[in-house]
Amino acid sequence: MRLITPCLELGAYLLLRGAQLEELCLQNGSPHRVTGFFVFTGSEVLTWEREYRAGDAVVNLSVYSAALNQLKDLLFARLRGDILNETPETPQTPETNETRRGESHVRVPQRRHRRRQALG
Repeated sequence: MRLITPCLELGAYLLLRGAQLEELCLQNGSPHRVTGFFVFTGSEVLTWEREYRAGDAVVNLSVYSAALNQLKDLLFARLRGDILNETPETPQTPETNETRRGESHVRVPQRRHRRRQALG
């Protein structure tokens, strides 16, 4: 299965669950705005996306943060022109969901978009 998303948070969650980041695409919107799209593959990516959107995603916070930073680094390197459209490496994740001392698991908050209201 294949999933395309511009959402960094969802992308980090998919990496943690074992999805492969196949491609990073950039799309020009306006003259000063570029949107990045992450293309993920894996047998369960659609299931993991539903899990994330339903608010049922539980992750190890330190590993999630590392995956989020890796996606940001790839995106900004691509925007700077440091890398072409190469297949990036998938971050190493723990083989087990057990919590080690000092680590915590947290529920990933679903991203909510607020509409801007005109101030009058």
